[in-house]
Amino acid sequence: MNKGNMMTAIVDACTYINAALARVVRKSKEAGMFTDAENNYIISVFGEMTKEGNQYIDKVKELLAPKQPIPEDELLSTLTRMYTIMRGYSNRVKKFEKDFDTLIKKRSKRLTDIDEIQRVFKTKPSVTETLT
Repeated sequence: MNKGNMMTAIVDACTYINAALARVVRKSKEAGMFTDAENNYIISVFGEMTKEGNQYIDKVKELLAPKQPIPEDELLSTLTRMYTIMRGYSNRVKKFEKDFDTLIKKRSKRLTDIDEIQRVFKTKPSVTETLT
């Protein structure tokens, strides 16, 4: 992969991670089934990835206009490392989103199960309630 493609892929991965964070947070709020602690944890996990990604974007900017010449092999090595890490983050985020959707379905199913149980075990009015 050439330098330009790796630089573009690093920026694209950062954009994807930020967009995924927004989607997950929106889904979490819409579902209304997650505590503040759970939402904060989700944000912190994404935050670490976006923080590192933003550092890589700054590094890419430096590599585009270096103050001192950078040897080609060092440039390629740096870009390859950053590209590999960000690609891994992107793949992990895809899995996070898929697993989060599954978790929402499980939690909503669990709420449905409770409703079904309450309906099955619905008590008849007590004798005292019928006499009054």
